[in-house]
Amino acid sequence: MSVNRNRLDNWFWCARFVKSKTLAGKLCRSGTVRVNGNLTKKAHFNIKVGDVVTFPLGIQIRVVRVVRISNRRGPYKEARETYADLTPYPKIEFSNSLRDRLPVIEPIRGSGRPTKYKRRQFDRFKGKM
Repeated sequence: MSVNRNRLDNWFWCARFVKSKTLAGKLCRSGTVRVNGNLTKKAHFNIKVGDVVTFPLGIQIRVVRVVRISNRRGPYKEARETYADLTPYPKIEFSNSLRDRLPVIEPIRGSGRPTKYKRRQFDRFKGKM
């Protein structure tokens, strides 16, 4: 059966951008999703092949073109064929001098769990504090 349209929230779920239909609906209603450059707040917005969908996913803004409409949530390989990724990825280069400046915190084997002091040091290093 050939399908040429699908709901936006269902397509997000079938393309495996979100883990559940509930999260897909929340993403659509958040007011941050654009279809062909137009902002939409509707989870029931119909998309078709060729539409360009822009949405935030984590800390990144994803831009994808709908290549195929699917009725079911299949395996990843099948889901990946439903869209073409147009996201411009930032080029990140790490120099050796940057790596040399980072502190190395290595646990001593057999020392057990980290102390509160060591854990806070590690959290500061990761930027959580």
